[in-house]
Amino acid sequence: MQTPEQTDALRIELEQARLLRANVVRSCLFVEAVIIYLTIMIVAFGKTEFAALWFCVASAMVAVTYGHARLNPRGALTANNYRRYLRGHIVVCSLTGLIWAAFACLQVDGNDLLSLFVASNMVFAITVGGMLPGSEYRPGFIALASCTILPFAAYWIYALDGGTQMAAIGIILYYLFGIMVSGQTDRDTRDGIIARRNQALTDQLVERNKQIEKASEERTRFLAATSHDLSQPLHAQGFFIETLRNELTNGRQKELLDQIDATRQGLSDLLRGIVDITRIDSGAVVPDVQPVDVSAILSPLLQQFATQAEIEGLSFETETPQVFAKTDPVLLSRIIANLLSNALRYTPVPGKVILRLETAENRPVIEIADTGPGIPKDLQDSVFEEYVRLTPTGQSAKPGLGLGLSIVKRLASLLDIELRLDSASGQGTRWLLALPEAHAAAVIPHERPQKPASFDAAPFCVVIDDMKPVRDGMNALLTSWGCRTYTAANGLQAAKLLSASAQSPDILLVDRRLGAGLDDGVEVIRQLRDLAGQQTPAILMTGDIANIEDEVSGLGIQVMLKPVAPDDLRNMLRKLLISSDKQFA
Repeated sequence: MQTPEQTDALRIELEQARLLRANVVRSCLFVEAVIIYLTIMIVAFGKTEFAALWFCVASAMVAVTYGHARLNPRGALTANNYRRYLRGHIVVCSLTGLIWAAFACLQVDGNDLLSLFVASNMVFAITVGGMLPGSEYRPGFIALASCTILPFAAYWIYALDGGTQMAAIGIILYYLFGIMVSGQTDRDTRDGIIARRNQALTDQLVERNKQIEKASEERTRFLAATSHDLSQPLHAQGFFIETLRNELTNGRQKELLDQIDATRQGLSDLLRGIVDITRIDSGAVVPDVQPVDVSAILSPLLQQFATQAEIEGLSFETETPQVFAKTDPVLLSRIIANLLSNALRYTPVPGKVILRLETAENRPVIEIADTGPGIPKDLQDSVFEEYVRLTPTGQSAKPGLGLGLSIVKRLASLLDIELRLDSASGQGTRWLLALPEAHAAAVIPHERPQKPASFDAAPFCVVIDDMKPVRDGMNALLTSWGCRTYTAANGLQAAKLLSASAQSPDILLVDRRLGAGLDDGVEVIRQLRDLAGQQTPAILMTGDIANIEDEVSGLGIQVMLKPVAPDDLRNMLRKLLISSDKQFA
């Protein structure tokens, strides 16, 4: 098994082999030019036959060098064959060095300085290339230099005498200098290869990031375009179902309506999960962190899930003393609701779900535990991935997209909540959430949502939505609550009403997108407030995934994400009407 360092070294060596092979034509042409130059010099000294022999043998070695590069191997260099090519290259370099050394030695004549000059030129010309920047493979140079310079220096000492022998020392120093310089050249070559590889990887990463960003933008645009349209039918259905529920008196009919509503709620939860994931990842969810009483946040959830546990035949134990934390109450509720929902969904009868609130190491800690099948250790990381659903042995697949825990993890990170999972197969599941601490004096009392039957003062509500089913559904629901309503498809229709009406609206309920190329909901609210009064309460309903809180910041506009649950709408109306001194039962 190779280490990463060894693998990286082999890749660099392979790249050196490829560079060596790619530059073989240039190298051969350079050497052939040197051969021709030396041949001309030898001919000029009157050694025509020697020059011809030299030219033929040296040129033949150039052909061998070229043939080796092209034929050994025939195909591309790979991790499986490049070493064979490099070994062959060393052999060819050694043979070339010996041939050039032999001809150089034959040129040595102590009585003829020109012959010594030509011989030295042969040795220096063939070896200097390995010291130049861009030399690809040091072992090849060492083989060439050793087989050329050392034999030539030895022969120089043997054949010459006197002071001329001392020149051999310079030849040997040249050899040592060449070995040293080739080492630096080799390091530079390797650094260049690494730099090019890193640049190529960087370019690939940049291109990959561009593709990911493009895909993300396309997904965001798709969801932005479709989430509004997908949420509209569910939005309207919720209003019609709630209106019909108030009209029914037959128990069987109410039971069937509850089943219809449960189906609608399931679809609504699936859509909300997809939209929430996208909103969180795109940065559209901005937490409203504040000091809160955690027990007050948990209270309505405990009521809701206690009822669900009773229906499922499960025991639901709670312990929630007053503890204060610094968090976003809405997002925290979403986290707890997801975890409790999972606990109730996967715990078989008879089983138990526990929720405890305590303080540990000066931090508020929420514990949610169950006696369900547990999560195997090797699967615990995967449960946070999108669209991952685990089906315990012996249980049928549960409904859902597998987004709940993905949302939990993202929201916990957003709120600086330390999330810990303690579970094992067959031993249940235990979640611990450590929240940032807050001081009691800084806590703003959490107002528990109420559910009034109707509004005494019959507030005048203006509903603006480009889809008729939504307008009809909201009209029916608001009317059943005792409100007086006027519906309009766009801002122009609503403006005409207010201009002709003697009464100003008590509240505006406006869709964010009023049809392609038509009014923007925020702008419509601004225009209607010019007619009805700048303090007129307004609710902006949207199915968009983009963060519009910044757009409405400071305008006194409440944003509600579609599909809006009737109870949530009623509580929001109550809150806004109270703030504007409107009375209701």
